Amino acid sequence: MTSARRPTDPAPARRTALAPRAALLLVLSLCVACSTEDHDVDPAPTASATDARPNLLVVCIDTLRADRLGFMGYERPTSPFLDELAGAGHVFTSAFSTYPRTPTSIASLFTSLYPTTHGTIERPNLPLATTTFAERFSAAGWSTAAVVTNPHLSPGLGFDQGFDSYVYLSGPHAKSQPRSDALADGRTPSSPDVRYARSEGALYYARGDGVNAAALDWLDEPRDTPFLLYLHYMDVHNPYVSPAPYQDMFVTSRARDLYCKGTPPPDVEVTDADVEFMGAIYDGQVRYVDELLRELFTQLERRGVLDDTLLVFTSDHGDELFEHGGFGHGTTLYDELIHVPLLVWAPGTVPPGRTDGVVSLLDVSPTLAELYGLPPGSATSPDGRLRQDSPAAAALVQGLSLSATLVGPPRPATARAVGSDHAARPFVMAECITARDESGAWRPQIAVVDDDFHLLHRFETGASRLYDRRRDPGQSRDIFPAAGADADRLAREAAALLTRCRTLAPLFDAPTIEYDERTREQLRALGYFR
Repeated sequence: MTSARRPTDPAPARRTALAPRAALLLVLSLCVACSTEDHDVDPAPTASATDARPNLLVVCIDTLRADRLGFMGYERPTSPFLDELAGAGHVFTSAFSTYPRTPTSIASLFTSLYPTTHGTIERPNLPLATTTFAERFSAAGWSTAAVVTNPHLSPGLGFDQGFDSYVYLSGPHAKSQPRSDALADGRTPSSPDVRYARSEGALYYARGDGVNAAALDWLDEPRDTPFLLYLHYMDVHNPYVSPAPYQDMFVTSRARDLYCKGTPPPDVEVTDADVEFMGAIYDGQVRYVDELLRELFTQLERRGVLDDTLLVFTSDHGDELFEHGGFGHGTTLYDELIHVPLLVWAPGTVPPGRTDGVVSLLDVSPTLAELYGLPPGSATSPDGRLRQDSPAAAALVQGLSLSATLVGPPRPATARAVGSDHAARPFVMAECITARDESGAWRPQIAVVDDDFHLLHRFETGASRLYDRRRDPGQSRDIFPAAGADADRLAREAAALLTRCRTLAPLFDAPTIEYDERTREQLRALGYFR
C-alpha cells in the first residue's frame, strides 16, 4: 500500500449531512446546469455542489470486450448482474479505448490525454507532469483509493498519482504461460486436446475476490469524507482460467487453448472447435467477474453507501479470438480490441438510456469533473497550443464531457450527437505502435472511428482499410477501394490530431522508469516480453 497524495493537496474537508440520493441528485443537477455554458474559464466548484459530494466507484475489467456482455447484445448469459445495472443506467454503446494494452489505455483513462500526448507507450510509466482524475478529486477533499492487480499498474510507475491508498495485489507465481510455440507442460499447440493445466490460483495476478476484500477493508476504515474508489480486475485476462463452475459453464466440447500474443505459428492449424472452446472459457471468466461485482454491490448495500455512490464501469481493451487471424491483444486495432463497455449507473439521478454516438475513454475524466463540480480542465486550440486561460499542463484534457448526455434532457437511443460538444470531435482515435499487418510485420497504426466507419491506417505506408460499422460490424469486408474519399477524410483528421498531440507531448517528457525484475518476470510470464 502506498500513499500518493501530493504534498500540496489540501486536507480533506468535512462532509455535511444530506440525504444520500438527494445529495447525489443535487450535485449532479447543479453541475449539469453549467455543462451547456461556455467553459473558456474553468469554473470553481459551487458551495452547494461540494457540500453534497457523493461517492464515486470506477470499475475497470481488464481485457473485457464490449460484445461479450448481454446488455451489448451478446446471446450467452455472461452478465446478468451487469445487465440489471445497465437497465437502470446509461450505456454508451460505441465507447472506444485509445490503445489495445493496459498501461497506455489506463494512462488515457486517468488523464484524458491521447497516448502520443502522455507518452506512456514505449515507456511504461505515467509522467508525474500529468494530472489524473484521482488528483482532481483528492484536491477537492475526497478520500481516494485504488486496488489493482495488473503488474503494469504497479506502485512507483506513476499510476498511483492522487490516491491516498494504492493497493497492488499480486498472485502466487506460476510457470510461464503457453507461448505460440510451446505450452507450459512442454506439449506443442498441435498436440491433441491441449488446454491449460493450471490450478485456478496459480496466476501472476490476484483473483477478483481479493480485489473485493481489499476494497471492503478500505471502505471499513473510519472517515468523514466522500470517497473515490478505483478497482481494476484481471479475471478476464489470460490465462483463461476461472474457478468452478465458471470455467466450464459455456463449454460444449473440448479443444485446444492456443492463446498467444499475435498470430499463431504457420504450422499450427486453428480449427473452429479451438476458437469456440477459447471463446467459451473466455465467457466463463466474464460470468465470474459478473458474480464478483454482484457480491461487491451486496456488501456496499449492507454498508449503506450504495445509494450515495455513482458507478462508472468500463474496460481498458478487449481480446482477439481469431476474428482477424490472431489471439490476445496489443497487436491490432479492430473492434474486438478497442470497443469497450462504458456504463454510468446512479438510479434516480442518471436516467436510464443508451447513446450510440462514438465516445472515448478520454471522456471519462472530464465527465466526472463536470458532474461533480470540479474544474474539468481545458482543451487545446486547433493548433495544439494550450488555451491562454489554462497555460499549465495540469489543466489539459483532450476528452469531452458527456455530462449533458447523462443528466440532461432524454435522448433517443439512436442519437448521434453526444452532449453539446460532439461537433467538436466527430470521431475517436486509437493508436498502436506494435500493430500486426497482413504480412505479419509489426508497424505503427491508428484507428479512426466515427458513427459510420472504422478506418485502419498506416501513415508510413499510406495503407488503409475501411469498414462500414453499421453493415459490417464484424469488419470482414474492406470497402476502402470503393470509399476512398471517406477514408482520406478520416486519415486527414487523424493526422491533424496527431500533430496537435506531438506539439503537446514535450509538456509531459519524463525519464523512463524501468520495471523492477520481479514485475518484469510477472509480465514475461503473461506474454508481454518476447
